[in-house]
Amino acid sequence: MAIALHFTRLPLEKPAIVQIVTREDVMWNRPIFRAPPLQIAPPNVNPEIFNILATSAVAR
Repeated sequence: MAIALHFTRLPLEKPAIVQIVTREDVMWNRPIFRAPPLQIAPPNVNPEIFNILATSAVAR
């Protein structure tokens, strides 16, 4: 069995840098799920609570 003793490395090539990617070949033929609109009702807040908290923070 012959083994090559002389080995030369090939010069390393710089990796390619991808700057623009397009996927025009992909077809998205899927149904679009549309969620119902959110119905948010904020809780009723008594503005006096903020006054009480502000005065208690100053007293500390």
